[in-house]
Amino acid sequence: MHFEGESAVESFLHHSLERFKQNQDGGQANSTERYLKFPSQRLEDMQEEPRSALASAILQRTRGATPFSDEFVLQLTGRALDAKGNPLTDTLQQEHYVEHKIVMPPELEQALSQAAMGKERRFALPDGLSRLLIEHAFLGQLDVQPIVVHSQAQRALKTCSLWAEKIGKERLRIDGDSEVSVAADGRGGDKAVFSNDVKLHWTGFADFNGTNLTSLLLLSRGFEKVRWASPGATSSATNKDDALNVLTGGHIFDMAANVIFGFEGKATKTRSAAVASAALDRAKLAESDNLSHRIQQKLSKLQSSLPPRIAAGGDQELLEPRMHKIESLMRAERPDEAEHMLDSMLTMINTPGHPLATPTVPSAQLNLPQRIQQKMTTVQSRMPAWIEAGGNQLVLAPKLQQARSLMEGGRPDEAERMLDSALVLMDHPDQRPERPFGGKAWQPSQK
Repeated sequence: MHFEGESAVESFLHHSLERFKQNQDGGQANSTERYLKFPSQRLEDMQEEPRSALASAILQRTRGATPFSDEFVLQLTGRALDAKGNPLTDTLQQEHYVEHKIVMPPELEQALSQAAMGKERRFALPDGLSRLLIEHAFLGQLDVQPIVVHSQAQRALKTCSLWAEKIGKERLRIDGDSEVSVAADGRGGDKAVFSNDVKLHWTGFADFNGTNLTSLLLLSRGFEKVRWASPGATSSATNKDDALNVLTGGHIFDMAANVIFGFEGKATKTRSAAVASAALDRAKLAESDNLSHRIQQKLSKLQSSLPPRIAAGGDQELLEPRMHKIESLMRAERPDEAEHMLDSMLTMINTPGHPLATPTVPSAQLNLPQRIQQKMTTVQSRMPAWIEAGGNQLVLAPKLQQARSLMEGGRPDEAERMLDSALVLMDHPDQRPERPFGGKAWQPSQK
């Protein structure tokens, strides 16, 4: 979740590369290293078993063993401009620069081709294509994406007027305007405050070969006003070490500037997703018997381990929803995920301080430094499972950071109270904040 300064990021990348070299084909048993903060605050490793059949099928996709097919890929580049209309030179921040690829769904290509057939006058671009373009033309992290609903915020598509007209047998000229906005005043869960207003004018061309879209070139210019702030965020954009220490909160920004976005699209050869998926399915079938056997063994181990731990004071309320989840995953024919959930629960009951584990020495019997250490260990060990169950790390992580700061400042009583507050948050599901992004796991940024 965090790094101990800029040098730790480089160390992390080197360390990851060396670990990959030790088991490149995935044929050996592997353990996943987990860190709350790299490298000092390491959590318990997650043990995995070798899955040679699956690993081989996945590696085939990267070694050219699967056929290729056509996909229409859009390359997006967006920039914020200064007062003279020149691109800002600081491209490290997402509110200044964006660059990523978008695969256009085949049905949108077909919809554009069909809309253009037999029409000599201007016609509206298909709604799906217009939304695809507009929803990606913005600066800032994914939370401030204007019209994609993935957080508790007010969103509006105020103007969506993109048009096309034929200017040749197989060419369309495109133009139009768009205006979108999003705003949240203390979003539920992480209390983030943000807004984004984007108003653009679009121009460009689309070329066809028969009914196949061969190229798309679009330019949109306009104005964007975007801001972001959340608990734990830092206003020091120049201090990288501070920023890496509060990654979950992001950095504060408030930008109002002219912007420009370019889309360059063309048909390209990509590995066939259907063929790769079929190979993966065959690999899953090849190991299905082993998977079923492992799941049965782990279920038996879990069922025999839980009663004595619950009798000794383990928290039974954390058990029922996870068992229901495992049952649902098995009914939905998702045994890999069910096994992962079982592994997670087995890790919990063997993690000191976790509510499903055998209780540790009561805090009241320890002195203040020992109590603080025990509570810090408990929070850190339970945090991954709590987040997996829907807890919001943006709320919990700042409490841990503040507790450490209080300890360093010679204020242990206040540090203990802060840790008690974190434990109360984790112990009461009704107080657990909703996960950002609508309950889904965090997705990589568009950089």
